[in-house]
Amino acid sequence: MYIYDFLTSLDLLKKERIPLMDEFPKNAIYYGTCSKDELQKRNPTIIGEGDMYILYTVEHIDELYAKCIDEQLAYIHELNQFDLMIPRSMMIYTDVAILEAIRLYDELSKHTDNPNPFFDMDMKIKMPVISSIYLNNYVNNHPSLYYFQNNPIKKELVSAQFMYFVKKYCEYRLTVKDLKVYRVRNIENTLHNAMVQYQTVDHDAYHILEITGLENKEFDDFIQQIMHVYEQSQDIESTKSLKHNC
Repeated sequence: MYIYDFLTSLDLLKKERIPLMDEFPKNAIYYGTCSKDELQKRNPTIIGEGDMYILYTVEHIDELYAKCIDEQLAYIHELNQFDLMIPRSMMIYTDVAILEAIRLYDELSKHTDNPNPFFDMDMKIKMPVISSIYLNNYVNNHPSLYYFQNNPIKKELVSAQFMYFVKKYCEYRLTVKDLKVYRVRNIENTLHNAMVQYQTVDHDAYHILEITGLENKEFDDFIQQIMHVYEQSQDIESTKSLKHNC
């Protein structure tokens, strides 16, 4: 039942913990962040009160805005502070667990027409876009920021959420009762290598063995249920549509 335990542990991906991003203008031009003290040099229109701001223009370069991002930065920091702790004897399987986490995220993000009953992270950001963040910042003839409405803070936030998702999955996948745990270092490098490997496999595999080389029946059963629920939902909608057209 480790998958259930994992899914119910994602406290930082609950709606009440995720800062709003709707107030940021879409497709603005962002110029980076600065402290409150630095704002005086550029005299922007200030939106919100705090310590750190992101600077941007919308239509005219001479109309500069500065939006407070303290809440977003604090949330990103909290996500990044989570350390993966597992027994030393299980560290050789970290790459396997990461590949499983990638496959699970990939499957969940394919079905965003249906509500995600497990957590509230925005799953409209698909796996190819997530992968591009760790590889070359480019996917489907667009730079990765294109899929975040040009907003580097949103990109950083989603990236931190995904890493948190992966670490949490690995924690529950690889924890062995009564064994002492240790911090896994350089997980970013292992994730990068897993992303590269994931580009070469069947992303619709029902059998995780085809991707990782190791059996995991609990994982296979769970993935197949997600697919079934989605396909069943599609059939219901298609039936409704046919009845309406008749």
